[in-house]
Amino acid sequence: MTTVPKFPPIPDADITPLVRQLLDVIDALQNAVAQLKEEIQQLKDEIAFLKGQKPRPKIPPSQLEGSKSKEKEGKEGKPRLPRGKHPRKKKKTLLEIHQEQVIQPADIPAGATFKGYKRYTVQDIIFKPLNTRYKIARWQLSDGTYVTGELPKGIHGHYGPELITHILHQYYACRVTEPLLLAQLHERGVLISAGQLNNILISDKTSYHQEVSELLPAGVQAENQILTDDTGGRHKGKNQYTTVIGNSWFSIFATTESKSRANFFRLLQSGKHEYLINDDTIAYLEGLGVAGYLPGYISMHKGTKFATQAGWERFLKKLNITKENEVRLLTEAALCASVIENGIPRDLGVHADDAGQFDAFVRSLCWIHEERHYRKIIPINDMARDDLAKVRDQIWTIYKELKQYQQTPSDGAKQAIEKRFDDRAFCKTPV
Repeated sequence: MTTVPKFPPIPDADITPLVRQLLDVIDALQNAVAQLKEEIQQLKDEIAFLKGQKPRPKIPPSQLEGSKSKEKEGKEGKPRLPRGKHPRKKKKTLLEIHQEQVIQPADIPAGATFKGYKRYTVQDIIFKPLNTRYKIARWQLSDGTYVTGELPKGIHGHYGPELITHILHQYYACRVTEPLLLAQLHERGVLISAGQLNNILISDKTSYHQEVSELLPAGVQAENQILTDDTGGRHKGKNQYTTVIGNSWFSIFATTESKSRANFFRLLQSGKHEYLINDDTIAYLEGLGVAGYLPGYISMHKGTKFATQAGWERFLKKLNITKENEVRLLTEAALCASVIENGIPRDLGVHADDAGQFDAFVRSLCWIHEERHYRKIIPINDMARDDLAKVRDQIWTIYKELKQYQQTPSDGAKQAIEKRFDDRAFCKTPV
């Protein structure tokens, strides 16, 4: 029982306006202290229950795939085979055979009968220079002009596409430094200088940037959803953030100085830096529930587009919009409208964690981050604790059914899982 100290009564003649204000403050503080004590007591009760009168609470293992626990499959009802008795995957059937050689015994005795071949596959790789000299024919016409042959497509300069691909892969994917890469090529007999190697790495990459700009819209169109996350780290001596965006068809990694929602929209622009004011801009602002004057004010400039950040900032300054929150919201709205204008659907599924910068379009959380909200609930009694445990169990039951459906899909299983999810039985249990 919380005990609140009581003050001796004060005569009415002594209660001045200042004393009245002090008494109100004291009363509010006493109520706040009482509420905090009650909450602390609930937390202590919950900790005591979790400890279970044991030195250390037992933490359940992760319920997602990839857990280090080797008993997961057994818990899901699948029989666990003894060590060494698991069926072996026939990896050799996936190999492309480039050549075959028949090996006969050194001596075949008379009367021996041929019984077929015993197959033995050996993997190897060939890495050697392949230098091609093209002899381009020249023909002189009767008027004195010449016609000549043309090099095959993909030949640009004196280094072939396979060699350039190898150089780019070694440098960007394998992180091989230029000196080591140059030494490797020289050891293999490739005649190339340090300057020529550097030009291959940094020059004439317009086609690659064009491919990157087309990759994200094409991947989104193929699946209509993306998965995204970000992480912080030091880059070029500064604290920056790397964001990954992708789905089953592509993955894009970008390092920027911010991880705001505006930065997320800029990444979805695929290299196009523009700000657009149209109906989507107004809808974005109204969806956030901002003050009514802001959407109405900005709607007077529908159809306006800005190709640079400097132009957009001048526009906001001209409209006398200088408050930090209003600038941020308008910038997000203009970037979102530009993203939609350039092919990203309004119902794009964005699957991420609970970070606010990814709260755009149709938001969804992974199972861990969704179930985490239920773990934060503090039950007030045993009945509520049992109900909460039932809810969490139903969440993971649906997850396991989805994993089983992924292995053996069928219409019946699909309809059953959809019905269970739509019924939202786990949400109807009172907690």
